[in-house]
Amino acid sequence: MSELNRPVRDKTSVPIGSGRFYLVKCPSRTMPSFAELVALCESENLIGETTGGATFNYSCERHEEKDDHGTLSRNVLIDEAVSLKGGLFSWGLDAMADLISTGRVEEADNGRFKVLRIGGLDNDNEETYVIVFEHTDPKYAPLYIAIMGTNGAGLTVPFARNNTSKLEPEFQAEPHDKGGTLALIFEDRGTQTEATASTTGDQPADNGGAEPDSGTEAE
Repeated sequence: MSELNRPVRDKTSVPIGSGRFYLVKCPSRTMPSFAELVALCESENLIGETTGGATFNYSCERHEEKDDHGTLSRNVLIDEAVSLKGGLFSWGLDAMADLISTGRVEEADNGRFKVLRIGGLDNDNEETYVIVFEHTDPKYAPLYIAIMGTNGAGLTVPFARNNTSKLEPEFQAEPHDKGGTLALIFEDRGTQTEATASTTGDQPADNGGAEPDSGTEAE
């Protein structure tokens, strides 16, 4: 985690840089706490190295009603959606299976072949994932974008002599709490203990998991 004196972004900030995508299955459909989301950003949960960064998209639909004379109106929000798109520079069959709801990986001929089977509506695994994009910029505290959902864009995999065969999933967010929250965007400024240790030379103390918990760990 970063130190408390590391600046967060404001209206004068110019964030630069890419980041990495992390993905874990979440059968409980409960969003982990902020500390747990940060902890998920480990190599074992990395989908693959990123190319082209990430794109966060929020869209909404509004409806307006007017009286017959055009003197009164009301404009209300009737729908909204969040998606998180990225490019994966490195990947394997297991990563593809996580991005395709009917994908399943198996071995054949006593382990000689590793096989990804795709297709069959009855093979829809109905899995829900927690997807975290970690944006790192040496000037600012790490920024995280977290959603719960699945890849809703399918996959196109180009194979060409002069181009990378990259994957470009687009994850569609699902509401993850009673308030209908679709996405979490937060910065990690670190803990007070870490900031103190950085100035005194002491090692950071273990907080014993005392950080407020907004959910349960992804399972």
